[in-house]
Amino acid sequence: MTLSDCEKVPRVREGTFMNGRISLFRTGYTLMISNNPEYLGGQQLKQQALADEGLYLYRDTATGRVRVFLYHYNNTKSTVKLAVSVRNPGKTGMHLYRSRTGISVHGQSIMAGTQAWHGWLTNAPQGQDTYVSALPAGESMHVLESPLVQVNETVCGVVDFFALSGYGFYAPLEITVYALAERIAPRLAAAKPDPYYQQLPDRPADDPCFRGQYIEYGDPCFEASVRGTFPSCSRYALVPWDASGGARYMELFNRHSSPRALLGEFEPGIDATTHKKVYVANYGVDYTLQFLFADEGHKQHLDGYFQNPYDSWQYFILSEDGDARYCGAFAKDEAWHYKKLRLADSRLHRLWTTIPGGFSGKQQIVWK
Repeated sequence: MTLSDCEKVPRVREGTFMNGRISLFRTGYTLMISNNPEYLGGQQLKQQALADEGLYLYRDTATGRVRVFLYHYNNTKSTVKLAVSVRNPGKTGMHLYRSRTGISVHGQSIMAGTQAWHGWLTNAPQGQDTYVSALPAGESMHVLESPLVQVNETVCGVVDFFALSGYGFYAPLEITVYALAERIAPRLAAAKPDPYYQQLPDRPADDPCFRGQYIEYGDPCFEASVRGTFPSCSRYALVPWDASGGARYMELFNRHSSPRALLGEFEPGIDATTHKKVYVANYGVDYTLQFLFADEGHKQHLDGYFQNPYDSWQYFILSEDGDARYCGAFAKDEAWHYKKLRLADSRLHRLWTTIPGGFSGKQQIVWK
């Protein structure tokens, strides 16, 4: 689709808040996130986080299915490439498979994330486990590689893959994310995480991570730009919804400390390079919501909207029945009228979505 295909409307009234009645189940498999240092040339820390300088962005070892999500901005003085490298740490050969992949480079950070997820949904092999290559003991290869990333451009990548031993069992892989300008140094060490000392956006009054609080990397309230390994990469919910009860809404991508967060939405990970517990605003996590509509009032249809409650521009991406659509950018006073659902045709509506990146703000889904 093109952005001109989506219907922007003025922000709608949300109605009844539904998060307290909805629980998310953590599903999927291991998630590795590389989003710190987000700025390859550093922000608080003045480092060049490049393989040329002997630094990688994130590294960990995992067995089984893995998703790697990377999101970095090139503020170095060089054109670079980002890569996800996998190495066979064992003593026997293995076989590498890939099921989904998306990569995008863009001058607008949030657009890079949107297009990467759109590719993840639509690019071959579209979720089918596909053989990539044999990987001998001790050997390495790239499972994902970006196009050239110019100075002041952002790169986002999402790739799902796994390795099998010669006996058909899941095999461990050492996974490294790095940025490369011209050459890889003989030995690589982890780049230092950038502390940012970020000032948090608006929070509810009873959120312990309050507005105006300055926090360092590794603090429980530090959630925006992290790196780490997390137990699960997907969320699922069956969402009962009273179609005749007036406007109702749910929020996704609150913070883990917020009392408005959905039950089961967030889980901690571990930064394997620092051994610190980390939280993230669920970058790299995809959501499948099965809305189950009850219609005691014999309502003919429902209108579905995505909207952004923050004073920051936002894109939205979704999938229904295998399609893939995105729309943006949205200000706080705008909404995407993405669906007019005829209840006579279906009371069960499947919606897939995720946060594209760029701003870790919550999203509202409204039905009215």
